[in-house]
Amino acid sequence: MKTGLNYFLDKLFGDSNKTITPEPKGKVEYILIGESLIPSLDGNQVIFQQAPIFDVAISEEFKKYCSDKNKKATPETLLACYEIRSMGRYGVNLRNLPGTWSQKCVTQHQAIKFCLQSKKFLATAHDASTMFLCKMNENKPIDEIRPYDNLMVVSVHVYERGMQVVCSELHFQDTWKNEYFYRIVMPKI
Repeated sequence: MKTGLNYFLDKLFGDSNKTITPEPKGKVEYILIGESLIPSLDGNQVIFQQAPIFDVAISEEFKKYCSDKNKKATPETLLACYEIRSMGRYGVNLRNLPGTWSQKCVTQHQAIKFCLQSKKFLATAHDASTMFLCKMNENKPIDEIRPYDNLMVVSVHVYERGMQVVCSELHFQDTWKNEYFYRIVMPKI
């Protein structure tokens, strides 16, 4: 029998000896908005250095991800922009899109190029955003069980005065409301 602090923590957070199993994959409703063929890129552009493009604001969090570990050359890639029409929890909806976590990723350079080349596909509705899943470290693989260890969500907001880009952790707590049709850009599978 557990006593003291361990008993309290287990009551508060659950049994620390239990393995956390992810929710089963479910169905997510989404529609294709458009596709864009991104040319091969050298990977030298990172978001924090793109103030002329993201002229409204760039999240300070990008400073952590602006180094050589985030530069990776990529071949020509067909990116697809989907609008998610399902209510549900943030990470769960992203997980339930086709493909593995690794298959859903783009580099920061690809995200920048998409924003320049295919701005017409970016969400413009109030409080909606267009998301990209990017690795925090391009040299480290994505753990398909614990994707949040090396994935960040890059959210681009489009306003009349320009674009803002925000970086956040991949998490599973927040709930999307279907009144805001969020978009995600990922390689076409």
